[in-house]
Amino acid sequence: ERPKPLLPVGNRPLISYPLRMLESAGFQDVIVVTSGEEVHKSVCKFVESYTGKMHVQVVSTETTGSADALRAIAHKITYENFMVVSGDLICDVSISSLVVSHCSREAMLTSVLKPIKNLTDPEVTIRTDLRDSHLYLFSRRALEILEHHPNMHSVKEHLVPYLILRQVAGNRPVAKKADPLTEDKPDEVGASPLVADEATPENVSNNPSQDKLARFTHIALPSLSGCFVHILPETTYCQRVNSLVFYGDANRE
Repeated sequence: ERPKPLLPVGNRPLISYPLRMLESAGFQDVIVVTSGEEVHKSVCKFVESYTGKMHVQVVSTETTGSADALRAIAHKITYENFMVVSGDLICDVSISSLVVSHCSREAMLTSVLKPIKNLTDPEVTIRTDLRDSHLYLFSRRALEILEHHPNMHSVKEHLVPYLILRQVAGNRPVAKKADPLTEDKPDEVGASPLVADEATPENVSNNPSQDKLARFTHIALPSLSGCFVHILPETTYCQRVNSLVFYGDANRE
C-alpha cells in the first residue's frame, strides 16, 4: 500500500502538485508534516529524489489535527508570513498574486475559496456558494494564538473561525463558556479551563458559531489588520483528493 501523499495522479505522486504550486510562486522553504512512521519514511524517500529549487524538510508529529501540527512546527517558521496548504490539494491557480495581496494588506489571514454549484435534494435545499480550498496564508501572529490555545486542534474548525470572529467582535470579549475539552480536567498547575472574559449583556451572542468559539480566551492583537478571502474563478481547477470519488475524478481530469 502506498501512503496517500504518494498515490499516483496523472502518473505523478499526489504531493508533487502542491510542491510544484509553491515552487512556481517562488517559495524557498517548505515543511512537510507527516503523521505515522511508515508515512514519514515514504515521504522522506520521495523528498530525497526532489530536484527542485526549494528546501524541503519532512517533520513527523504524533498529532492528527492541522492546528496541532502547525503548533508543533511553530519554532521552525521564521518568516513573517507563511502558507498552510493541504498535501492532497491539486490547484492550477497561480498563487503569486495572492501572496502579494496578503503581504501588502499586512493581513492576519487570507483564505482561498472556490465557487461551487448549489446542492439540491427533494426534501431540502442547501445553498452554498463557496468551498474552503484548504489553502491559507497566515501572519506569524497567528502562531501566538496557537501557543496561547493548546485546545485549538484544527486550522479550519478552530483557528480560522476564531480569527474571523475576533475581526467581527473587535476588542469585545466573547461570552464566557467553559471549554468542554478541558472541563473537569485542570492542568498540572491547577489552572482553570480556558475561558473568555466575563460575559456581559452586550457581548453574549445567540450565534452558534460564536458560542462554539467562546471557550477560547480573547487575545488583544492591536496590529490585527483583518481576514480576507480570495475567490477563485469558476474555471479554475482546485480540488482536494480526499476521497475515492475525487481520486478518480483527478485522474480523469
